Amino acid sequence: MTVAIVLDPRYKFMLIEYFFPKLYGNDLYEIEIEKARKLCYDLLDEYKSKCPDLSERSHQLDNASASFSTQDDLSNYDTYVIVASGAENAKSELDAYLDEKVLPRTDEFFDICNYCKVTRFKYPMLSKIARDIFAAPISTVASESAFSTGGRHVGSPRSRLHPTTLEALVCTQS
Repeated sequence: MTVAIVLDPRYKFMLIEYFFPKLYGNDLYEIEIEKARKLCYDLLDEYKSKCPDLSERSHQLDNASASFSTQDDLSNYDTYVIVASGAENAKSELDAYLDEKVLPRTDEFFDICNYCKVTRFKYPMLSKIARDIFAAPISTVASESAFSTGGRHVGSPRSRLHPTTLEALVCTQS
């Protein structure tokens, strides 16, 4: 849940910094905030390690830096800028995202998936993480509730119920 909150541009770490002192008390909240921050950075590092194009950019940056002094400086400049900006962006993507202002909360519907889609070029790794985090259900209560409801209605005392009666009972949750 912490990562989902951080990836929501309306909250980021501001919501965590606001509520953790209330949840954990004045003694523990800073430790818990640091754990949340470390979790986000570790997750970003894991995604970067699984993304071959970012490690390839880093390798290209090393090669561009090495060849920069031996060849024509201006001919390598464009390559150096592209590679350096890509590697820097990947390295500090979470920092850049967190440095941006928090979006204002409004009564209107906010489509976080659309926000991630729009900003995927600016924050490619965070966009991938958000896609995976927001696709996972936060809770399994709905599925567990359906199974427990079925157990209550299709037990041995009610084994003679007609299927339409059983369906009506489940739908009305009676």
